[in-house]
Amino acid sequence: MKLHRRVVFGVNCSPFLLGVTLQYHFFCCLERSKQQSILYSEQTVKKLMKSFYVDNCVTSVENEEYLVEFIEEAKLAMMEGKFNLRGWEFSGNTKDEEFNVSVLGLKWYTNKDEMVINYELLKLDTEECCVTKRKNLSMAQKVFDPIGFTCPTTLIPKLILQKLWKEKMTWDEVIEVLTWIQRNDQWSTFVFNRVKEICNLTFIENWNHISGIKNPADLPSRGCSPKPSRLS
Repeated sequence: MKLHRRVVFGVNCSPFLLGVTLQYHFFCCLERSKQQSILYSEQTVKKLMKSFYVDNCVTSVENEEYLVEFIEEAKLAMMEGKFNLRGWEFSGNTKDEEFNVSVLGLKWYTNKDEMVINYELLKLDTEECCVTKRKNLSMAQKVFDPIGFTCPTTLIPKLILQKLWKEKMTWDEVIEVLTWIQRNDQWSTFVFNRVKEICNLTFIENWNHISGIKNPADLPSRGCSPKPSRLS
């Protein structure tokens, strides 16, 4: 009878198993680093212990001299557990301003040392411009940010979703512009300026929703060419 101990990838417990294995490996390295014959320092091992998220190591160092030392020592420490730590990227290692790498769901422009959201994931379908609770949830969940860098921005759609739940709106019920006009909430600058202008020039009670199919001014107001306007 053969006993197999191979750990499979892709199952729910895989990240947990990897995390536990890494922590055990670092603990063993920490004990060995106290010996003078070991080629990596205790400081490097402690930094590695706090820098891993699944199989990504994200950390910072004081200067370029220590960067070279850390890379070499980190490779040696990981190699003892048969881990091949590779694919190193650091700020200032390229002059290409558009070069970026993926770091925990964010784009990291190494030349400028800036981390941004991958806005390509947040593009809306212009032909399906109706906003619903389902679409709001979908957009809010597209940003993967376990560190919480984008919390000031990603919190807004989550708060909107909370309001939609309180109002008991269904998943595919359209959230009309009329809703923005008739509320007295503290909106963002973009929304607030437009709502204020509408309220100053018109009476709120006179506003009603007209679907795009029944509104002849809908297409021209969105800047379409003469042909679709004529055929509408």
